[in-house]
Amino acid sequence: AEQEARDAARIRVTKRQALLALFDLEGIKEESIIAVINAIEDAHLRYRTLVDWQGAATIDSDSPTVLAVAAALDITERLPALFDYAQVL
Repeated sequence: AEQEARDAARIRVTKRQALLALFDLEGIKEESIIAVINAIEDAHLRYRTLVDWQGAATIDSDSPTVLAVAAALDITERLPALFDYAQVL
């Protein structure tokens, strides 16, 4: 039941939609996301996060990469609005 609730709450958008929403609403460009990822101290985690970001065709609102980057950029509270906006792009 818990997993079903998480799955139902998940919003999935294309990477294009996510990047445009970040720029339109927050002024954040992809290079800022890459900088946050490159600042991860643990080399293993940094590489896995970079591959996850660069290889993604879609972006899930509850993915560990999204949540970590949002926390580093101080936009966690605004994620729902960003994903809502991204869905209509």
